[in-house]
Amino acid sequence: MQNINQRHNVGEAWDEKYQQGLTHLEYAVQLVVLGKIFRGRFFIHEHPATASSWGLPMIKELERHLGVQIVTGDMCRWGMTLERDLSADEITKLVKKPTKWMTNSPILAKLLQARCNGQHEHERLEGSSRTKQAESYPVPLVKAILNKIHQTKRMKMDANM
Repeated sequence: MQNINQRHNVGEAWDEKYQQGLTHLEYAVQLVVLGKIFRGRFFIHEHPATASSWGLPMIKELERHLGVQIVTGDMCRWGMTLERDLSADEITKLVKKPTKWMTNSPILAKLLQARCNGQHEHERLEGSSRTKQAESYPVPLVKAILNKIHQTKRMKMDANM
């Protein structure tokens, strides 16, 4: 549920899609609260930094739980690029895509707050096909998250021994 440009997104089909997204988000928040926070488990939630969903009451309420943090990181730090036409002589640029993450894992929060160092140019994401490409996580990010989840799990098991 990213920012909604009302000038381009109108009509019943859009309203239905928005309501489906809202219902999905409400369900996910309920699962986090009931299944993770109250049982001592960890969770991670992500949306683009400018997504309107960060202002929803259910997200604000989740943020107020003890230990929950929201951090912002840039996808260029993880090597996000867009697919290119190999026949073109264009230089591949990184995609900045500021992204907010909500988690109750301090280890994940620290990992995910990597910001752009400003040492490179960025690809612009205008156009639906380009935005769609930026929905997939870069492999280094996925590997780093999995590594930190494993590390968190080991630390928790050691603490319970």
